[in-house]
Amino acid sequence: MWAARPLMHVRLPPLYPPNTVAVPPFCPNPGRSSTASQCSLPPTLSMASASSSVVAGDEKSTTEKYRILAHGSTYIDVVYTNEAATVDRILRMYEGWLDEDEDRFKFIGLDLEYDSSGHKLAVMQIAMREHVLVFHYIRCKDHCPRLLTFLKDKQYTFTSVDKRNDTKVLRAAGLPVPEERHIDIQDIFKINGQPQAGMADLAAKLIDPKFANMKKDFKYNRLRKEGHGFWECKPLSWMNLEYAAIDGYLSYEIYNKIYTVNEGQAHLQRSDHICPRCKNQDESSSMNKRQKQA
Repeated sequence: MWAARPLMHVRLPPLYPPNTVAVPPFCPNPGRSSTASQCSLPPTLSMASASSSVVAGDEKSTTEKYRILAHGSTYIDVVYTNEAATVDRILRMYEGWLDEDEDRFKFIGLDLEYDSSGHKLAVMQIAMREHVLVFHYIRCKDHCPRLLTFLKDKQYTFTSVDKRNDTKVLRAAGLPVPEERHIDIQDIFKINGQPQAGMADLAAKLIDPKFANMKKDFKYNRLRKEGHGFWECKPLSWMNLEYAAIDGYLSYEIYNKIYTVNEGQAHLQRSDHICPRCKNQDESSSMNKRQKQA
């Protein structure tokens, strides 16, 4: 039997974590310097029972906004929240963007993180353009009808990397995405020698080589509540929040890259985009070849 003890005060990230810019109106305390971890596990408690150790207060309303360096000179705007009202507001903004876009660009990046059992939804990341909503679903105490409406909207396409377990977890949470509107990027893009390439490999190939080690760098640390298995803990550790935000961004951007390349190739192949002179030369060359063969 282990004896109950007070929550441990752990070393938290600096006031402004590396590669971030705080946005004061949404995040008066971006570094969480006065907030101790709310999911501290006694040494002998197994990860399987982590959820039972979460202390009261995890559902306290939280909305924080960050600007995170994703790669190169590309920053992403990130909203971390467990408030249904904030989710509603962000989804309305996304709907506005989707209304502005042509039908072929009506897609949204979708990624999930699970609880310590691996069967329940803990965190949901929804991404568009260079903006990511990190929704701490398991710590939300309010119903969010707009989220269900948004996910079920057949006007939109959702893009994920390896959606197999995500589909089951979403259904279990009562948030199903129509199968025909949920694209698994693994099914449409293959890397030679890797028939089922993961997000890190796809991102390294299509966006930036730096992503090759993103999964390896996401290391488990029980003291700091970092790594997989701590997605129930609120607030998320800085490492977990940054990881979730970039995962969400990549779910969108990888598909965006694939789509853009495919569109470019199709554009070049369509004769109506070839200048008349080039088109005539090409037709003349083809005719000469046929005459010689005859």
